[in-house]
Amino acid sequence: MTGKGHGTSPKHEVLMIAAAPLLVLSRPLGAMMCAVQPTTRRHLATAVRRPFVRMTWRSLTEPASATILHGLAIWLWHVPVLFNAALASEPVHWLQHFSFLASALLFWWALLNGRARRKGHGTSVLYLCFTSMHCGLLGAVLDLSKNKIFVANASAASQWSLTALEDQQLGGLIMWMGVSTVYLAAALVLAALGIGSGSLVQTKTGGSANSVRK
Repeated sequence: MTGKGHGTSPKHEVLMIAAAPLLVLSRPLGAMMCAVQPTTRRHLATAVRRPFVRMTWRSLTEPASATILHGLAIWLWHVPVLFNAALASEPVHWLQHFSFLASALLFWWALLNGRARRKGHGTSVLYLCFTSMHCGLLGAVLDLSKNKIFVANASAASQWSLTALEDQQLGGLIMWMGVSTVYLAAALVLAALGIGSGSLVQTKTGGSANSVRK
């Protein structure tokens, strides 16, 4: 599928499951601030300390809020009228890209760097599994549909020798088996890390107790 094909474009998926988590893990803001003029840095630092900004950021990066926003971005842009608008208008298409990336950044930050991490990995695992399930459901709807859900975009589909319906079904299959699998894999990795750290704490606690007994 090309950039404006049916279903979910590979570019959208790369933004959500590759670019966003890698950006969050790399924590680029510190390096980016080094390229900003000192005066601008001071103004930005003052702005982010404002109570309204701090409260808004805290609300957006709550695991539940970030997960809901990310899910809404995925599902709403697959409502036919909005998806067709993105196919027909380049500015709307860029807005679609932005909302996918922005919501994904909030989602991954909340689960990897936010309060969910400080509480342990259990919360992150729960929301990743939930996201995997609803993405899989959306992908299945697109893949198993016998009718075109979106307006035909023959120029995009024909480049791959596909009909519009086949293009839509392929996009659904990629989301169903690809995107949902990545979220589930991330949940399993965090679950393993949580179990490992829990075992480590238990081992240290047990060792300390044995030392006291001796």
